[in-house]
Formats: sequence, structure tokens, C-alpha cells
Amino acid sequence: MMALRGEIAALSKQVERLSRDRSRNRSRRRITSIEIPNPINYDEIAKSQESDLELQNLISNPQGLQLKKIVMPNSDIPLFCDLSTGTVRPYILKEYRQRIFSQLHNMSHPGIRATTKYLISVHDLF
Repeated sequence: MMALRGEIAALSKQVERLSRDRSRNRSRRRITSIEIPNPINYDEIAKSQESDLELQNLISNPQGLQLKKIVMPNSDIPLFCDLSTGTVRPYILKEYRQRIFSQLHNMSHPGIRATTKYLISVHDLF
């Protein structure tokens, strides 16, 4: 009987050690890498704006938009922006919208609806 108790005690110590190690490993697996988003490349966007046919069409036929070149903050590069709402909103080409959406969304990860609402109110991306 004493031998059986000794074996049970030894097994329970092994089980306890394994469970402790697993919990440590689980917590380590949950840590994700921190990514710093690349800053928006205004020079690249400005060059693309010059050759974009959709933007050229909007400049010639405004359809309620007031497009003017404005120098962006933290940059010396002018971009076409819409001023029709009273807020300066840069015109972002379709090929850059997903990238900029992801950069702004991933900074705080507020949720898709909140990010979309923010981008509509501030940047007029969609």
C-alpha cells in the first residue's frame, strides 16, 4: 500500500510539472510580433496622381468635388485634395486605398466598421 502511495505521489509531481511548463509555453505562443506601419509615401502617391486617368477625369468634370493641390502635413509634396466638405481630404487612388486602410486600421485595431467610419469622415477613401 505504501509503495502505491509513493508511485501516485511521484506521478502527481510529474503531472504538475508538465502543466506548469505547458502554461508557460502557451503564454509564449500568444505573444505576437509588433509591427510598425510604413509611413505613407506621399511622393509615390503624387506621381501616381499625375498619371491617373480617373483623377484627370474628375479634375476636368468635378461632379461636386473641389480638387486642389495641397501640401500634406509632415511633407513638402502637394497632393490633389477634395475641399468640398470643408475638410481637406487627400484623393487616394484605388491601388493605395487598401494599403492605407490597413496601416490606419492596424495601429489600434478598432474594428472594421470603426476604421471605415474614420476613413470616410477624415480621408474620404470609400
